Amino acid sequence: MIDLKYTQKQFNNFIKKYDSENEMIKLKIAHMIRVMNVNCQFAKLQGLDNENIELAGVIGLLHDIGRFVQVERYGTFIDAESIDHCQAGVDLLFKEGKINYFVEDSKYYYIIEKAIANHGRYEIESNLDENTLMHCKLIRDSDKTDIYEVMLRENPDTVFDGVYDKDADISEKVKEDFYDHKMINKLDIKTVLDDYVRKVAFIYNYYFIQNLQYIKEQNYINRMTDRFLDYFKFENNETLNNINEIKLYMNEYIEKILIDD
Repeated sequence: MIDLKYTQKQFNNFIKKYDSENEMIKLKIAHMIRVMNVNCQFAKLQGLDNENIELAGVIGLLHDIGRFVQVERYGTFIDAESIDHCQAGVDLLFKEGKINYFVEDSKYYYIIEKAIANHGRYEIESNLDENTLMHCKLIRDSDKTDIYEVMLRENPDTVFDGVYDKDADISEKVKEDFYDHKMINKLDIKTVLDDYVRKVAFIYNYYFIQNLQYIKEQNYINRMTDRFLDYFKFENNETLNNINEIKLYMNEYIEKILIDD
């Protein structure tokens, strides 16, 4: 059987070897714990049984374990400047054999491995069985949801990739992909403004309507946009208009999806 409390206990022991005063480590631990809770909540909304709810919690808690390797070796969360944190997590748990420290029953290993491997990919790999695919979708929704929470809680300088330019506008490719309802490629990010649009566009890749309802109830789009604008003092009126148009557009998009459902 899967045992979330056991995994939590082992996780708490595991993180003791890392510097608890390091802001990046603190941020990531808090994120992983919140994703654990959100993933359990989203699993319940899908009507999953207790075993799969516990499994969702384990996946949520372990999904970013590769970040510790990334910070320890490179001092950054930017994959393009270091390593693929998803693959690093898979390697740590399954190539180095650390998974049996966190989860004793090997029958869950395949689902956990696939969920961690796919949580940060542009698309989920094909040919997965139904339950594995369910958990891959759940962790992607939960991870994106807590990224919105992080944008409200943490220093924006640590949350957004790209450079800050008070006179910058949204890059044309980023803007084009946003209005085409596409996930925005990290490689196209030039400024913090581009990365803000990339994170707002996560909404296009939500899998479950109940989770979008949660986004609406938490008022994430308005709250994170307002905080973003309050912190980064853009001086270009066209830029400000574009940001507010994106905020309005995404709120209308969510509302339409919920009504059509």
